[in-house]
Amino acid sequence: MTDGISFMIRARNEEETLERSIRSLSSLTIPYEIVVVLHCCTDKSEEIAMRLQTEKPEQIKVFQYTTEISRAGYELLATDATSPHSFCHYSNWCLAKCTKPWTFKWDADFIATPELLDYLNTRTWVPRSERHYFKACNSTTSNGESYLQCSLLGYKKYMLWEVPLMRAPCSDFKTDIRITHDSELSSIKSYWYDDPWFMKEDTEEAQVVRGRMKTLTDFYGSEPVGFARASNDSELMYRVCSTLRTNPPPGINPYA
Repeated sequence: MTDGISFMIRARNEEETLERSIRSLSSLTIPYEIVVVLHCCTDKSEEIAMRLQTEKPEQIKVFQYTTEISRAGYELLATDATSPHSFCHYSNWCLAKCTKPWTFKWDADFIATPELLDYLNTRTWVPRSERHYFKACNSTTSNGESYLQCSLLGYKKYMLWEVPLMRAPCSDFKTDIRITHDSELSSIKSYWYDDPWFMKEDTEEAQVVRGRMKTLTDFYGSEPVGFARASNDSELMYRVCSTLRTNPPPGINPYA
């Protein structure tokens, strides 16, 4: 693991953009790998990923995560971070498949721009304690995050989301370089309407999560579909986050 970048793709039913997303990285000249983790896909995502892997077997690696997980939002909040059903656990499982010192959290609907490729190709990605910020932009929103990072220890639970846990000290590099986000915030994939795993099981854990979900719904009201996706700055989001920081509902731990 001397140098290079692992592009970590967590994919669920991404047939519309997955091939375009992966091929947009083909002009990279640095050491890199693309780690595709297919999660309960019911479309052609697996077929696409496996076909692309045959073209570049040294750079494209494909894995399957078959446990259903709690989606970002109330479900993630209601699920213990250590559970195999947790998005945090799932993200750490994906991260463990990456072998390069740098990890780029690459969404399956990201398209690399020429500016991004130039930025990556003109630098040496040896281990150092840094994270680099980019903007993922569609026609209406621009969501800036530290998508590329070294010294990433893993992911932890933070209220409605999974967030990176970094080794300190860590230097920040903020850029104006854009990634094309090839979907809109208003585009909600069909799996967001599926029944969650805890409504289909009768395990002790499922019962606990169902109880916590009822507490959250009673406390905040029903959760809109796709509520906790990036760039959502609704009044409800502000109220939920504000309360979780200061006075969370009984039995709800925003960080564990």
